[in-house]
Amino acid sequence: MAGVNLGTLFFDIKANVQEFVYPLEEVRRKADKFLQDLNTKKVQIPSLKNFMQEWNKSLQNANNTTATFAQRVKTNFLGIANYLKIVGEGAGKNFAIGLKSAAVRLKVFSLEVRNILSKIEAHFSRMGMYIKIAFTAAFAYVLKEAIKFQQDLANVSTMLEDKTMHMMEIYKEKIIEIAKSTGQTTANISKALYDVLSATIDPSKAIEVIKAVSVGAVAGLTSIKTAVSATLTILKSYDLEAEKSAEIQDYLFNIVKRGRVTYEELANSMGRVLSVARIAGASLEEVGAMFSTLTKAGMTAEQASTSIVAFFNAILSPSEQAK
Repeated sequence: MAGVNLGTLFFDIKANVQEFVYPLEEVRRKADKFLQDLNTKKVQIPSLKNFMQEWNKSLQNANNTTATFAQRVKTNFLGIANYLKIVGEGAGKNFAIGLKSAAVRLKVFSLEVRNILSKIEAHFSRMGMYIKIAFTAAFAYVLKEAIKFQQDLANVSTMLEDKTMHMMEIYKEKIIEIAKSTGQTTANISKALYDVLSATIDPSKAIEVIKAVSVGAVAGLTSIKTAVSATLTILKSYDLEAEKSAEIQDYLFNIVKRGRVTYEELANSMGRVLSVARIAGASLEEVGAMFSTLTKAGMTAEQASTSIVAFFNAILSPSEQAK
């Protein structure tokens, strides 16, 4: 029994109480982070599920700690009682000294525990406030996004005829699916679909174009709007089928990879080149090679497009000296 130490037992109880506080702090931090993301509009609808999973995990951790907290403190208090019993079985003088020392320690520890428990109470109060605010804000955000999504779908539907209106249910499902897999917002995907249909792409093939450009936008570190614009320009300039959209993404990415130009710079510069290149009889591969070579040599995308247009114009309209 000589190994029993009252100071150690007090310390263990204090540590148990402090350990109980830590999971509550974790829950509060996650609520803080979620509110910040809502305020900066970083939260997307698909991420709410992830937040809920993390939230439940944090609450479970707190619950597990709570379940063991009472038992651990009980064990320590039993240790204290046992220690006092041992002291009481000793000499009267030693018992008085030990009891006085224990009373002082208990008084100090009582104040410490009371302070920690007041903090726990404050944490629970704050947790309740954060839970209420977080879920109210989340619900309002989801409701707002859902209404906006329906408005975007309504705009898309104006591009369809009665015989193709049944595609709307498919569009709705696929837009959500693409948003989850690529990280694009449903609003941007809906607008891109509107642009694709406006370009008279077959409604039954439009969603395949959107899938391809969504992947291309992620790979090219650009917006889906830019990717759609570049893809439609190539499809229309060279009379290609919509099924070629995925190949077009590879084509554009290879130009970016081999030259010194961004996807967005390339997309903004190719429009003025392709129409004249097609008339001059140049293939897409030849145009791409020219962009890669000129930008790699130090030209900007705009300078390269100017040079390429001048080159094709010279072929189509040779000067008198050339003749």
